[in-house]
Amino acid sequence: HNTSTSRFLSLHNQLDDMRMMTTPNKDSNQQAKTAFVVPIQRDEERARRALFEQQQHHRRNRVAHLLNNNQQQQNQHQSQDASHERTEDPKHPIHWRQRLDQQRDGMIGSLGLSNCHLVMWSGEIAIGTPPQKFLVDFDTGSSDLWVPSKHCDDSCQAFPDWRSYDDTKSSTYTVASNDKEANSFSISYEDGESVDGEHAKDTVHIGNSVHVTDQVFAQVTHLQSFKTCETEEGIVGLGFSMISSHQYPSILSNMQDVLLRPYFSLYLDIRSDFPEDTSSRLGMDDKYGNLQFGRQRPVSARSEIVFGGVNQQHYEGCITWHDLGQFEDGYGDTFVGYWDFAVDDVRVGGQSLDTYSLALVDSGSSYLIGPKEGVAAIAKMNSAECMVLRDDEQVIPVSCDDADGFDAAIVDCKQAFFNVEFVADDAVYVLEKEDLLLQLDPDDTNSCLLRISASNDIPGWVLGDTFLNKYYSVYDFGSRRVGFAKASAYTTDTCAADLEYDINTVGDASHQQNDEAAATSPTSKPYVPSDSADDSTSTPYASPKPPIYGYADSSYDDNGGGSGVQK
Repeated sequence: HNTSTSRFLSLHNQLDDMRMMTTPNKDSNQQAKTAFVVPIQRDEERARRALFEQQQHHRRNRVAHLLNNNQQQQNQHQSQDASHERTEDPKHPIHWRQRLDQQRDGMIGSLGLSNCHLVMWSGEIAIGTPPQKFLVDFDTGSSDLWVPSKHCDDSCQAFPDWRSYDDTKSSTYTVASNDKEANSFSISYEDGESVDGEHAKDTVHIGNSVHVTDQVFAQVTHLQSFKTCETEEGIVGLGFSMISSHQYPSILSNMQDVLLRPYFSLYLDIRSDFPEDTSSRLGMDDKYGNLQFGRQRPVSARSEIVFGGVNQQHYEGCITWHDLGQFEDGYGDTFVGYWDFAVDDVRVGGQSLDTYSLALVDSGSSYLIGPKEGVAAIAKMNSAECMVLRDDEQVIPVSCDDADGFDAAIVDCKQAFFNVEFVADDAVYVLEKEDLLLQLDPDDTNSCLLRISASNDIPGWVLGDTFLNKYYSVYDFGSRRVGFAKASAYTTDTCAADLEYDINTVGDASHQQNDEAAATSPTSKPYVPSDSADDSTSTPYASPKPPIYGYADSSYDDNGGGSGVQK
């Protein structure tokens, strides 16, 4: 939201009116294409369009966030000696590493995450004593933590299912600062979204094992043009402190005294954990432009975030590591604050794209986002039909290499498809047909959405959830590196090098038993793609019909939502 580029929803309900249709011309062998005009005749159709806008809204927010923070870093260079300022800054990663090297014991814990229609992966944290629970989005592209406040004005009325933080009910609450200006919290973006509130300090609980005391966060009292997926109630930023909107340490900075290893890791399952039928619960923007899409809580939590280590049951082989900060900005310094690394080549169908070498790993972005020219080349090579969404509620076809880019691209699900490859440090990460296409309607194999978006403003590639659905990711904020391995819903494959920080090795047995039970459940079988992604018989991930969940008779906590282990 304040930083997220959201994922398109499981679109058999949301975007079926926005597909490119082709019909035979009786007078010739040519094909005549119908115009993209989406009539708004029913409330649910208007809500579908609002969701489409939501995705573009979040994409623009992400671009604005990256640009704003990079500009702040450049301005800092102009006003101060950068080398002195950064080595003296207690938030700088070099100081984290020195302190973390002294940490020989600590916690390792996990939290189940729920896939909200491919828009975000959220998990339930708690704040305060006694704990107050919130369903939040974990975002590696930002550093702020915020939840709604009891003191929120009428802008929060658009979110009737929100739980709010009540500082009067927490015995561990304190004000973050007695300075009124320093205690205020405000984020504004170019497209009009804003979030305002005040900072607070309290204990943050993640899962059953990780407890961070005296964590500064924001309790939000006003929102403008804010949109949610279902009942999402806030954001936990997992970027470095240098990109936060305030001077307080991020939650990662404070975790260094808590965790077994200075790691967190993500497994993002592509299967939805929310009820699929949304037709009866579509909302409308309120007077502030706020919108809660859906009112459901997750029924399962098949994805996972691990703090302090990894879970080898969710990836194959060993982690391949890449050092951060290999990209230099216009001032000759590294791109500080993000989970960024250098890519040696980006290829589509085996052909190299002449593009940037920076890659940012961002769980808050739904798409694979890249430079306009590179994304246009991918779309054109795969015969995509590109389109833009207009404010007058029309979807208009455009050329894929249009100077202003495009909002979405549709591909024939049955056609042959060229893979996209990222090469870094001799490792090749391949995104295939089933990784990059989303079938809009399970009964229609002619229309698949390309899970890639273009930006003119980001000087590189954003590896969002399109990438993270395929690859398990590990974030080492001690040694400043990021690592990947092929993700798996469940595997018994192990890597000896990773055993010392594997939650199944150093945690208690309950975590392994829970994962094995979920993996063998007949209602939670992993999606198994075709072996040949570029063959015309290969199929993309199809938005499923409303499933019958095996978790229906159990509570959310019993099925991964509150999982956690402690060394």
